[in-house]
Amino acid sequence: MHFEFDKVRNFSAAHLHTNNLFSKDVQVFSHARAFFSINGNSFNGEPVHFSYMPDLVLEHARNVTIKLHHRIGRFLKLQLYFASRWILLSEISFDSGKRL
Repeated sequence: MHFEFDKVRNFSAAHLHTNNLFSKDVQVFSHARAFFSINGNSFNGEPVHFSYMPDLVLEHARNVTIKLHHRIGRFLKLQLYFASRWILLSEISFDSGKRL
């Protein structure tokens, strides 16, 4: 997924509301990578890596927070990796502030 913001931001976290109905082949993603860019053409630098411990007990939806470690960018590319057949997302939000 690609996100474009109105100006360069300092990102501290991404919040993804996702389902975990594993009995229907829906699970939270297994891991994610976040890339950042100032111009939208080149996503330089090491991406932020995040791994999620699978939950095969509780099937309720949940909020998953990915810490983005104050990375800078106007464009953010988020790659999610399947843990099951489906990933269901209902909302994505970001914690960010002005570039310092």
